[in-house]
Amino acid sequence: MMLAQNDWHPLLLEQAGIIEETVSQLGETLFDFHQSFAAAGFKRIEQQRLGEVYLKGLVSNLERKSVEPIALHYLGTHKVRSMQMFFSDYKWDDEAILDEYQSQISELLAEPGGMLTVDSSEFLKKGEESVGVAPQY
Repeated sequence: MMLAQNDWHPLLLEQAGIIEETVSQLGETLFDFHQSFAAAGFKRIEQQRLGEVYLKGLVSNLERKSVEPIALHYLGTHKVRSMQMFFSDYKWDDEAILDEYQSQISELLAEPGGMLTVDSSEFLKKGEESVGVAPQY
């Protein structure tokens, strides 16, 4: 279970108000969350593993969080192509993943304290020479 390994980005934890004692629980929770989608939408076990590795890379302390640096750090040079193919060529069951997502959301919203918050999260891009100096989402 790669997601339980503690190399999460320290600022991510601080911003979320998470103390170190809860990191292992967070890893297990994130793994379970990933598994609910992996079981629904990925046809092969390799896809599930690559999805877990990518998710791990997104919450890691890696400076660059694109496919190649994540694959190099967690899988080595021999798996970079596999990670690239995971996004470009591998078939996912989009409908099954969407069904799982909608099921989880409906359960959360049906709880007594359940609510839906819509937040406008844009920020103005700075710089006079930047392309598309407009709100970025």
